[in-house]
Amino acid sequence: MTKAVVQKQFDYLVAKLIWPLFKNDGYRKTGNNFRLYNSLGWGKIVNFQQSAFGDRNDVSSTINTGLYLVEAEQLYRGQAAAVIG
Repeated sequence: MTKAVVQKQFDYLVAKLIWPLFKNDGYRKTGNNFRLYNSLGWGKIVNFQQSAFGDRNDVSSTINTGLYLVEAEQLYRGQAAAVIG
């Protein structure tokens, strides 16, 4: 099935207008996910998501943001020596 014009416009918006702004700040892109990690292990994550409730002529979207800490994942997986007390 081919993408509707509005879906192509969303893809264009993310890839050609938004992505260059994030790229200039050092983010990396995978699909609609933009990630930036600093030297302390913190990651900033921004995701542009099309809503499942839209149709071919109407696209709703959501911008998800989050912070990620590599050390927290290591603790969660039991790979770090630190103990949360």
